[in-house]
Amino acid sequence: MLLPTHTAGVDRILSARGLDESLKRLRQAETDMASTDDAVRDRGMRKYAAADAAFQAAGGYAAELRDAPVGQGQQLCQRNCPISHVAAEFHEFCDAETEAISQALGVHVTRLSTISNGSEICTLHVPPRRSA
Repeated sequence: MLLPTHTAGVDRILSARGLDESLKRLRQAETDMASTDDAVRDRGMRKYAAADAAFQAAGGYAAELRDAPVGQGQQLCQRNCPISHVAAEFHEFCDAETEAISQALGVHVTRLSTISNGSEICTLHVPPRRSA
């Protein structure tokens, strides 16, 4: 989950829950993922997956990044979703998350499955960035 800009109140909540450092790691990884250097971008994706997993696990959520089983690219797999009951009715949440990740990575990310639609995990396909 790419996190929106937040307020001082949200900062206090994150800090009280011990999540502020995880958030800093997420922000740094987002910067790396926007790099035009493929090695930096790939490292940023791995950092993001690890930071997201730590951030979400602290809040009862888990994610991982793995190589795509077919073709090129990677899959971002989210093992549980704290808003799946809401997203089942309002798919816009999933669409907005997919779009945010696409924008951060600079590639068209495709959502393959969602917990809100009955899958065991949410899966996004992240293709490799094309060299210019």
